[in-house]
Amino acid sequence: MRYLIEAARSRGLDKIAIAYAVSAWGVVQAAAIAAPAYAWPQWVLQLIIVIALFGLPMALIGAWAQGVRTSAGGALKPSRTDLHVLATLSIGAVILAGIVLSIFWPRASLTRPAEVPQRQRAQASIAVLAFNNMSDNPKNEYFSDGISEELLNDLAQVTGLRVAGRTSSFSFKGKSATIEDIGKALGVRTVLEGSVQREGDRVRITAQLIDATNDFHIWSQTYDREISDIFVVEDEISRAITQELTRRLLPDTASHNATLAKSKINPAAYTAYLQGLFFWNKRNRDDMERAADFFKQAIALEPDYAAAHAGLASVYCVLFLNGQRRDIIQEAKDETAAALRLDPNNSWALLNEAGLGLASWNWMKADTDLRRVLERNPNNADAEHVYATFLLTLDIPEAALAWDRRAGAVDPLAPIYRTDAGLDLHALGRDEEAIAEFRTALTLDPNYAFALGGICASYADTGKLNDAMQVLRGRLLAADGENGANTLGCEVAIAGRKNDARELKRLAQLSEQLYADGGVTASEVAYPYAFAGDFDAAIRWFERAYDDRDFLLLGWLPGRDLPLAFKADPRWQAFMQRPLLKSWQAAHDRIAAKLAAHRDPLSLP
Repeated sequence: MRYLIEAARSRGLDKIAIAYAVSAWGVVQAAAIAAPAYAWPQWVLQLIIVIALFGLPMALIGAWAQGVRTSAGGALKPSRTDLHVLATLSIGAVILAGIVLSIFWPRASLTRPAEVPQRQRAQASIAVLAFNNMSDNPKNEYFSDGISEELLNDLAQVTGLRVAGRTSSFSFKGKSATIEDIGKALGVRTVLEGSVQREGDRVRITAQLIDATNDFHIWSQTYDREISDIFVVEDEISRAITQELTRRLLPDTASHNATLAKSKINPAAYTAYLQGLFFWNKRNRDDMERAADFFKQAIALEPDYAAAHAGLASVYCVLFLNGQRRDIIQEAKDETAAALRLDPNNSWALLNEAGLGLASWNWMKADTDLRRVLERNPNNADAEHVYATFLLTLDIPEAALAWDRRAGAVDPLAPIYRTDAGLDLHALGRDEEAIAEFRTALTLDPNYAFALGGICASYADTGKLNDAMQVLRGRLLAADGENGANTLGCEVAIAGRKNDARELKRLAQLSEQLYADGGVTASEVAYPYAFAGDFDAAIRWFERAYDDRDFLLLGWLPGRDLPLAFKADPRWQAFMQRPLLKSWQAAHDRIAAKLAAHRDPLSLP
């Protein structure tokens, strides 16, 4: 060993090793800086690292051989010890090369893979995780979330690519789940993760696409741009991912359907829009109102911002359909029209247009608009859910169930689709199955008020009053509040099962007070009056619901949840002959017959 060390020093191998290490480190660092600037594929940098590591033993072998040649007077006459050293260095080089390649080669090979068999192309799917907020200000979380959601929506336009829904993908935020676990939970082959760092009007976005089956990095890139160029950056990322997946999983004809309404954006307008999007996703009334304010700010700064118009229209639509604002239907129509004028392909605006058909009780237009959205956006769980709601509204619960299940497959960790599947099953008279769906929804979100209200009502309807009371007192009051619509619905279901007319009348009078502020709709006031036996008040409030275009009224039209005596009352029967309700019945007959003819409830005839 001493001889080897002395021989190495005599030939200057120690100095050569140090010089080589410093030079190689400098080359790798320079390449790491140049790679994002010149958009090099990841395999280029990986190859440079492999060459640098593998080159060290080769340089030492060459230096040793040169030393032997020099000491022998120009003739290569190595001693036995020299041969042993050369053999040791060569074996070490081979071993080092094997280790390096075992680490880097799988990742590099994924970047230039062989053609994936046709049978695997059905696995063309992706989940877009919430990007990490790397900014100094933790309040900038809305910005990183918003960019992630914009990328998700852009990828959802790609033909042949299944994109996991936002609620499911974002549910892993702040959790320590592995990429493999996420892929299994969401049923996707690939996962997109990344980070966003904002400094003033500049933003750095780092994105990486990972194969969830083996945790290998397929693609990664870093973008340093002005916020005004954010649309271009988002489009570059989604197109790069589409290109990578097309080589692996998607058919060669896969296309990126998204179109950009503009290539530049006022940074302050974009910031306001993302803040609006952040509050919109909370979906409660107060936050929806805050979302509307931010969308208005974005429009004031950038009047031609189609997405901001669509966001504002969506707020108005939801508040109207929930009965929380009965005075904004025209504003919803105006904002939807503005968004579609600026961007005729805006999927959010197209869905709003279909929602306005529901809000206006224009059933056949709503059917046409919804089918158009579904045909153009097959990955849109929101569109599938709205279509399911439309079918349930028309009293076609079996088809509604199929569409809610389909939406749940796209966004499997979102409690809303499980909850609505429970409502569909209740409409089919399958309350035990409905209870199971509500329970599943509550495993996803234990405080989800709609699921708590649904399971309470189902417990009451099946005579499980103790279970219903336990849900009410143990969880629903805390989640929805004493005067929440779900709380009141649960209390009415319990009191109705008990035939407690006094309690039902108290709840009806309380609902009257809440109606003025949009806490409940007119039909939610009529319902307890009907069960209390006060048919005069019930009819009066159902008539007001008709005048309000109360969307929830439509759920009572089949009559399955109304007292038999009330349904037999001539006033109710006369009420059902009103023009829009006869139109509702005609739409039910026509669409139900069309679905029956095609047999597949998921078809779009």
